[in-house]
Amino acid sequence: MSMADEIEKLNQLRQQGILTEEEFTDQKRKLLSGTAPGGPIGAGSQSSPRGAYDAPGTASNSRFSASAPGPMPPTYLVQSVLATVLCCLPLGIMAIIKAGKVSSAYNAGDYAGADLASQEAKSFVNYAVIAGIIVGVLYGVVGAMGGKM
Repeated sequence: MSMADEIEKLNQLRQQGILTEEEFTDQKRKLLSGTAPGGPIGAGSQSSPRGAYDAPGTASNSRFSASAPGPMPPTYLVQSVLATVLCCLPLGIMAIIKAGKVSSAYNAGDYAGADLASQEAKSFVNYAVIAGIIVGVLYGVVGAMGGKM
């Protein structure tokens, strides 16, 4: 694929809204300078800098598969600790682990991963609370029966 074709592909991606104007300019500059991913252009290799601007969801470029950066998703760390102490230890520990992954994924630029970890932390907190309620109800029922079964 010629350099003109590559630039045209970049332009199409910009027009489709996949690339912003800034990303288009940056990728075009990299392409023209030969520093785009895939190595220098025209150096006798068949590699292409396409990985820099493939469509969303493709394996070669995960940057566009994640949503645009926004505020960090909630970590649910406080709720996780409370669920661990007050409700269900194993599920609470899983919630704490997932809550810890929210910040690290977000800071690494993995916005989709941070959002997923946040959702999983919330789910584990909910599971821990439900398990705690079930155990509490069963304990109350057995206690009310006077331990006679």
